[in-house]
Amino acid sequence: MKNQIHPELVSLHALRSFDNSTGEWGDALDPHFSKFPCECCGSHLGGDRFDCEALGLVKRGGRQTLHKLGEFAVCPDCLVKWQ
Repeated sequence: MKNQIHPELVSLHALRSFDNSTGEWGDALDPHFSKFPCECCGSHLGGDRFDCEALGLVKRGGRQTLHKLGEFAVCPDCLVKWQ
């Protein structure tokens, strides 16, 4: 499937958020509103975004290994599609 993160993207995993005011970890599926495009599909529709960690295959030393590609804010559709 096509995405804007990496040509060898394998999966997205929602990150848990830390609330400094309470000192507690939030639910991994707590979205936040954003008017910015989804960093995975590029959709310009404002709405919920989930902070996710992207994992992908990266060639190193002649072989492909699974690596963390970074953290991205993605729409609900991309989170479901790439889990």
